[in-house]
Amino acid sequence: MVFLILSTEEILNAVPECSLIRGNRHGTFTGITTDSRNVREGDIFVCLTGENHDGFSFAEAACRSGAKALVVSGTKQSYPPCCNSVLSTPDTRTFLLKIASFILERQKMPVIMVTGSFGKTTIKEFLSALLSRKYRILKSTGNFNNNVGLPLSVFSIRDEHQLAVLEIGMNHAGEIAQIVRQVRPDYAIIGNIGPVHLEFFQNLSGIAKAKLELLSNANLNTLALINARFPLLRKNFPADYPGSVIFYRYALRKKLLIPDIEETYEFPENLRETISNYVPAILLARKLDVPEQVCQELLLSPPVIPGRFEIKDFKGVTVINDCYNANPVSMETALKRAVLLNGRKIFILGDMLELGSRGAAYHSRLGELIRKKYSPEFLFTLGENAQLICREAGRGKKFQSLHFNNLTELADNLREILRPGDVVLLKASRKLKLERLIELCFTT
Repeated sequence: MVFLILSTEEILNAVPECSLIRGNRHGTFTGITTDSRNVREGDIFVCLTGENHDGFSFAEAACRSGAKALVVSGTKQSYPPCCNSVLSTPDTRTFLLKIASFILERQKMPVIMVTGSFGKTTIKEFLSALLSRKYRILKSTGNFNNNVGLPLSVFSIRDEHQLAVLEIGMNHAGEIAQIVRQVRPDYAIIGNIGPVHLEFFQNLSGIAKAKLELLSNANLNTLALINARFPLLRKNFPADYPGSVIFYRYALRKKLLIPDIEETYEFPENLRETISNYVPAILLARKLDVPEQVCQELLLSPPVIPGRFEIKDFKGVTVINDCYNANPVSMETALKRAVLLNGRKIFILGDMLELGSRGAAYHSRLGELIRKKYSPEFLFTLGENAQLICREAGRGKKFQSLHFNNLTELADNLREILRPGDVVLLKASRKLKLERLIELCFTT
């Protein structure tokens, strides 16, 4: 197994605007990191800068841990004497992307990029599982899906890898375009759009345009797979796109029908509400010659993704950890799936963030839906806006609904009502870290 090896000469050729301040052009390095705590002997340490931090503050610690080179933005007054090489670049994030692009091209590795407002990690993980039955796959690490995380995922490349499956996220217009300007996908999947990050967009059309930035640097060989169930993706599809496109469709009856490949699949009933996340993965896997029987096998038993409707049993209590993130669509989807499980339902819901001026309306609407359609035995909420969920849901007084201002108080109340056979759904935006309830109530 060969790890990443880069030379100073290759770096300077891949990033022409980069200059060598210390060292020589013959140095070689065995990894790239932006976190001084993760430095290994022979690494390049890239000093990221932001509004409130400067990675150069950790340069000396990184060099003492074994970093052989530093990459800095601009120039500094002095550099750690223990560092062999120093390179300067105008923008360290662009530097990371250009090096990632160079590595992928050097490896001659086709790149698959996946985006969407929700479910993109499920698409990425399922597609990776399918493709790994035929190819050796490099995939995005965890939630590394921005202009820093994507390159860091690429830097874990090994010589045996044959395909890259990379997840792309965004919360502002232009973010995806910045990535694909440097790292161009050969295959692009846009799974959906929805009311996510509305704090930064005027409407869903703006979100559709931002997701379609994935195609902004396409060429004749690019293949795009676009979910046809979202008309705004077709309406805003770039007229100058030079590649090929499939606006994919599917039908759900007793089986899943995918017309574009004229195939049907059996699927577990508990995937009905999220089946759209599996369709583009199957479609592209079949285009890349993964056997139909492999797709069928994995659809019946897809990989479990931590924090995404992850079901665990704690002494007879079923806990659904869906705490990775939350938006109006994914929240309702989680409710639909949870009510299918047998047992007394306890919904524990927190704030859905980045909804801008419409945040209050979305939280109130969710409370109304819970009251009219889902009616758990208990509803607990946490967070500033989540109290609107509790207020609207509790109007009918069909079930007990309580709002809490802190997690400890919520945990105390939850422990009092729990009994074997209960189904507990945990769902909120990432910032709330609602999964801490598992440790407080189920593992102590």
